[in-house]
Amino acid sequence: MKKALYGILGILTIITGEAAVIYIALWRMFIKPIIDTCMLFDQENLTAVAVGKTVLSCIFASTVGSIGAYAVILIGLTIISIGTGKKRRKH
Repeated sequence: MKKALYGILGILTIITGEAAVIYIALWRMFIKPIIDTCMLFDQENLTAVAVGKTVLSCIFASTVGSIGAYAVILIGLTIISIGTGKKRRKH
């Protein structure tokens, strides 16, 4: 029973963590800055700083998403391995 609970907890951690990473990396760092910059363009308030922030945000979105996804998977697999009692091999 304990092993099953750790397995479920580990899988739920991975699923919810991946959803959070997708939200942060895709929406908050990629799509929303583009929409905000388009709104500034429509209002005729577009500046070079706004364009620069948007470009940098879009560039770093993939890095943040990759690192976040790796960290979440590592945490979830650690929870699962604690529950099963198996230790990870060191390379």
